Formats: sequence, structure tokens, C-alpha cells
Amino acid sequence: MKNTTLTASIEQLLSKPFDELTAQEWEQLRKYKPRKRTATAA
Repeated sequence: MKNTTLTASIEQLLSKPFDELTAQEWEQLRKYKPRKRTATAA
């Protein structure tokens, strides 16, 4: 569940104006590595 929370918080940070991000928030974004999505065969 932590990963989902992290993703949600990253998405919130990405929607925030860049000039309003704190140094800590920038560090979170810098360390974030999106998970590769795989397509499922239908």
C-alpha cells in the first residue's frame, strides 16, 4: 500500500506549481522512478 500512497503523493507534487515546491518535495520528485507499465493481451 505504501507504493500506492507514494505514487499518489508524487502525482500531487507533479500537479503543484513548480515554484511552490519545497526542497524536500523536489528531492522526492528527483528520486522517483516511474514503474514501467506493461500492456496485457486481450
